[in-house]
Amino acid sequence: MIGNIFKTEALPYISVCITTLNRARALEKTLPALLAQDYPAERLELLLLDDGSTDDTTAVMERFAAEFRKAGYAGAAVFRNDSNRGLIAGRNFLAGKTSGLSSAMLVLDDDVYLERNTLRGLAAYFSSHSG
Repeated sequence: MIGNIFKTEALPYISVCITTLNRARALEKTLPALLAQDYPAERLELLLLDDGSTDDTTAVMERFAAEFRKAGYAGAAVFRNDSNRGLIAGRNFLAGKTSGLSSAMLVLDDDVYLERNTLRGLAAYFSSHSG
């Protein structure tokens, strides 16, 4: 399977989930790095949760979600809590929102800047260590 991991049809669908609070500026670095991944957009889903921010976090998330949809992502959704419920509650909420297509879920902090080939590398690793 390792030999096929770089062929699109061999790559798993991945849901990328980010919960955040008042971190619009961090997301402006994290989300472009995710958008630049060397991974087929049609095999990626982005789920974002604003956990009660009082800054422009939701607006930043909505803007980037539109960019991800335009890039061909299988899905890009933004959710918002009216009040802060906590990181773990947010991650659990997003886990329940992943599509049936996803075979993996990647939970990122809002200040993680992925290298361009990170998702392919993760997919290769899990492919070679599964079963």
